[in-house]
Amino acid sequence: MKRQKRLPIAGKNIENFFSSAENIFLVAKIRTFIEKEKSIWSKFQKNHYEDYIVEQQTLTNRKEKYGRSKTCFTAIKKQHLRPEDAARF
Repeated sequence: MKRQKRLPIAGKNIENFFSSAENIFLVAKIRTFIEKEKSIWSKFQKNHYEDYIVEQQTLTNRKEKYGRSKTCFTAIKKQHLRPEDAARF
């Protein structure tokens, strides 16, 4: 007979923990839930990254158009405002 490794899980052997069909079903449900969460999180990260890339591209286009950075672009906008409105920036 093979000697089985004993891994402690809450003071029990892993063989005892996985022995019943109910626990096996529970573990499968937990694994499925974790995989779903991973896929949802990766989709969120991907969308957030795509938005970030679009934003950076917009800033780059703005720099190329005006030859200035975003802060200079804000300063350009201030020039077209009344002095009291420009003071708020």
